Amino acid sequence: MNTSSSAAADSVAAIRAAVAALGAQINSVVLLATRDIYRPHIQANGQSPRFAWFDGHNHVSTGQSLGSPQDDVGATLLSFFRAHL
Repeated sequence: MNTSSSAAADSVAAIRAAVAALGAQINSVVLLATRDIYRPHIQANGQSPRFAWFDGHNHVSTGQSLGSPQDDVGATLLSFFRAHL
């Protein structure tokens, strides 16, 4: 195997290891429950519900910021309400 092939194989191995590590963090019970919550919406509307990603957050606790000086969730909710109500 030449050097570039070896480097590519190492990169693929590193990506596989990272994906495996991420997969180990996923709680399958939560994942299946979440699917069951959203499935009726997707079937009725033909698309997934609107999803918000808050940069720098990898958890749901940012939703607990409502009423605090951190306004990213509140601003997103207000935008959604204004568009749909």
